Amino acid sequence: MQRSLTSTAASKMKKALGLKPSKKSPGRDSSPSRAVKRPATVGELIRVQMGVSEQADSRIRRGLLRIAASQLGRRIESIVLPLELLQQFKASDFADLQEYEAWRSRNW
Repeated sequence: MQRSLTSTAASKMKKALGLKPSKKSPGRDSSPSRAVKRPATVGELIRVQMGVSEQADSRIRRGLLRIAASQLGRRIESIVLPLELLQQFKASDFADLQEYEAWRSRNW
């Protein structure tokens, strides 16, 4: 059975965003006795370092996946972000208040 182009793109995007678990190599020991759970992907490590909750991270990943699947074939510069993703940005995410205001006036 042949997979559709959209299905293949969605699968690749899920893997890139860390939504699909990577296959473990057979030689690795995966003992459940480990007390500390280490981040599995670079994205997970960055999420932990930035203090982003798993719920917000999951919501953003799903939104980006929907965008990527619906805009397949378009140039990356033309992606339109949903309002729910733009609302995640706060003034504290920018270097100073002027930069935040400039970004806000461009995007709102």
